Amino acid sequence: MGLQVDWEVEAERERVTVSGEDPEAGRARRRATIRFLLVLFGFLAIVGLIAGAVVVRWRYVTWQDEQALRDTVASEVTALRIGDRNLFLTLQRSASEDWAITQSAVWDQYQELKQAQDVNLTGRIADMVIDDQRARVLVEELINGAPYGRVWFYWRYEDGWHHVPPDYTFWGSPRRLNADGLTVQYQAFDQPVAEAVARTTAEWLQISCAIACMDGLSIEIVPAPDLTTRWADNASASLMIASPFVREARLDLPFDPVTQLEAANLLARRVVDIATNGQSFDPESEAEFLRRSTAAWLVGRYLNVASGSHLLDSFAQQYGNEAIGTLAQSLTPESTINQLVTLANANSLADLPLDWRDYLTWLLTQEGFTVQVNSVEASADAAGNPLLIATAQDAAGNTVPATFALINGRWQRTG
Repeated sequence: MGLQVDWEVEAERERVTVSGEDPEAGRARRRATIRFLLVLFGFLAIVGLIAGAVVVRWRYVTWQDEQALRDTVASEVTALRIGDRNLFLTLQRSASEDWAITQSAVWDQYQELKQAQDVNLTGRIADMVIDDQRARVLVEELINGAPYGRVWFYWRYEDGWHHVPPDYTFWGSPRRLNADGLTVQYQAFDQPVAEAVARTTAEWLQISCAIACMDGLSIEIVPAPDLTTRWADNASASLMIASPFVREARLDLPFDPVTQLEAANLLARRVVDIATNGQSFDPESEAEFLRRSTAAWLVGRYLNVASGSHLLDSFAQQYGNEAIGTLAQSLTPESTINQLVTLANANSLADLPLDWRDYLTWLLTQEGFTVQVNSVEASADAAGNPLLIATAQDAAGNTVPATFALINGRWQRTG
């Protein structure tokens, strides 16, 4: 038994000796690992320092470029403010002499504007983008207290930044905005414009459904100074409008009132065309008067303004907006003003408590008069027949009275 135990002990010692690691070798291996990690961390630190230095340098150079541009803009605004033509023109640069002539005229316009209105050339930069040698700056100015913005373009020459002719390719990347029932395509600089256009037009489309719903409307905002608000083509549902910033524009009204009115008129006419199935009407007919009045009424609802469509405004007040939709959808080239009698389930035009001003103006125009009916009073003759007593005004401001009687179911001028 003692021999067996000694043998087992010896075997165990051999296993420990064989499987164990020399302590000195282990320490050497650990030292090598530590040295490797130190070298690695040192290398990464050096790379990090170099990268950080590059970033700091890049930011400094960028800051220098931005500051130099800001200083140039400030000098240009100062030249306009104090009336220094030479300084202003020194900051302009182009290969063509036309630019200097154009900017000289701009300087004159600013001086006249300062005399005629309350102008504060703040010089505040509302937006600035630098792309290598070129830059785009949106500069604020206050006119009669309202904030306006002008877009100026610059190019970095060897002697610094200079104001150059517009570069409308530098307007940002193409973007798309989808709203209820429409798509707005634009470039990045016009983001606030696109959002306002989408929001407003989506509301218009909802209002339009009182006449006819229109699906698939597309609006494209284009930085093109010569573009007038229009459909891409006669059969298209794509409306094209110019970016307001290709000229001086209100910063607080990105969808400017003039463009709104133009777009509203085009959309209203298209909606009425859908309601009337694209029928053609005689320009001198009462059907055409009703068609145009419906479009004008719709524009008034879009913009929440008085559209001059007095007859249909009063008809909608009496019988509801849905009645205007029913009128538009029932129009044919043969329709007359008595379509209103049918829709109101009345006996005659005299039974309708409506504002006849625009209709009587149209009747007088048909007779060759250039007048505007300003007031209408319902009355009757000695026999009790209904009359309309109108007061009109001609182009010279003279008062022109006119009397209309109901003859064969239609209002006709009798005096």
